[in-house]
Formats: sequence, structure tokens, C-alpha cells
Amino acid sequence: QNVSPKIPQKTRFNMKTLTQELMEKIPLESQAEGAGGVSTFESLLKIDESWEQLRNMKEGVESGPPPTFVNEKEEQIVNENEQLDFDVIVCGGTIGIFMATALQLKNWKVCVVERGKLVGRQQDWNISEKELDEVISEGVFSEADKDEIVSRKFNPMRAGFKRKEGDPNGVDTFCPDVLNLGVRPSVMVQRAKERFMEAGGTIYENTLISKIDVHSDGTKVYIKNEGIEKSLSGRLVLDCMGNGSPIVRQLRWGKKPDGICLVVGCCASGFDDNLNKSGDIIYAN
Repeated sequence: QNVSPKIPQKTRFNMKTLTQELMEKIPLESQAEGAGGVSTFESLLKIDESWEQLRNMKEGVESGPPPTFVNEKEEQIVNENEQLDFDVIVCGGTIGIFMATALQLKNWKVCVVERGKLVGRQQDWNISEKELDEVISEGVFSEADKDEIVSRKFNPMRAGFKRKEGDPNGVDTFCPDVLNLGVRPSVMVQRAKERFMEAGGTIYENTLISKIDVHSDGTKVYIKNEGIEKSLSGRLVLDCMGNGSPIVRQLRWGKKPDGICLVVGCCASGFDDNLNKSGDIIYAN
């Protein structure tokens, strides 16, 4: 297995690393496919391998031809006696389910294609309360859902920039109402999924997308589920597959990112709720 030596599966004494031991204790039933939902040791090795490939990728003409996932076709999909299957096909459900539900509630015919089971992860997301209220105003969630969705509120949030610890010229900027909510993705995805289905939406779970053809009158998305292949036609395709999207991969082939922002976190307990009122957006030291 081609993985980085920085995270060895076993030590020279044939013992598991502490990282591996801890991650193997995480219950498998808590795993989700999208948006940081996988927290197994194997997934950590895959992420590290992807990071190595990104750092060492060839650029420009040396990268060769890009992988073809999206193709442009001149012919039309339907004739005058046919109709497209959907108005909108959303690729990637963990984030896409929210947009899909909002569109379905506006009487568009929408489907969601998700490569795994459509569930949200157990670890919280951070969003601004204004963002959540806007999604509620679109009917994706109810006001009653908000109490169950929100796990914690912080205010104000801090962005700190220092060249070293104790830097007298360091700057702390406090940002009220920015990313100030901890929210439960498991609840959010489930509530949106229920509302989407109630409104007549269609979901394809455990379904892979093999390619997308763009025609003059719409698009065709080719999917595979349990060995069965078929195509879905629609007026519009929304890419909600995240930074691992094959559409993004095709567009950015041979181009390294301008920069990388590494997000780290930890688990801790024992804080006094009366003192633990603020949080950090970013803290550079």
C-alpha cells in the first residue's frame, strides 16, 4: 500500500500506533460518507496518501490529458414527444440535500445522487446563525427543528494573528455572529431528507456516478447501483461533491492549489460554561 511513512500502520516492533488504537475504537455505525464524516484509521491513511499525491502532482503539459468525466455532446437528449426526468440533478447529498429540498419545495422536480448512505456525521459543523435562519426561511427546516439542530452558541468569534507566542504586535480581531453556532449534521441531514421526500423528491443512495454528458437541451448523468447502470436526464446538474469532486478534478487538472488551509481540532471537556463563551475561527501562531 502506497502511503506516507509519517503515519505507519505498525511500528518496527509490530505494534499498533496510539493513533491507530484510538481510531479503531470509534464505532463504525457513526461513520458517514460526506463532509468529513469518515473517521476510521483507514480513511486517515487514504487522506494522507491523497495529500502526498497533491504535493507531488505534475503540472501543466507534464500532467498529461485530464480525466474525462464531463463530456459535451451536440445532439439533443429528447425529441418533441419526450420529457426530461428531472429539472435538477444534485450530485452529492450530504451538502446537496439542503439545496435540493429548497428547490423541491418551490415545485421543481429534483433528485439527489449520493455514493453512500445519506446521513450526516456525528461531529458538529460550524455555521453562522444568519445562515441557519436563511435555510429555515426557505422551509428546509422549521423553527422547532432549530433547538435540536443547534448544539452550542459562541460569541464573539476570534481571528488571531501572531508571529510567535507572546508577540506584542499580534492582532486579535473579534467577529460577532460569524461561524458562531455548533450544529448537528446528523439532525440537519435527516430533517432535510425527510422534508425532501415528503415534497416528492427522489434520492439515489449507495449510487456511483460514472460520467455526465452535457447536451444542448439538458444533461445526462450516468449512475450505477447494485450492478445496475442507467442514466438520468435533467435540465441542470449541481455539483455538491466537495473538494473530491471528479468535476473539479477535471477542471483543475494539472493545476496545484494556490494554498492549503489545514484545519485541526481536539476533544476536551471540563470547561466552565459561564467562562466558555467564545471560540476561534482561526488562530495563527
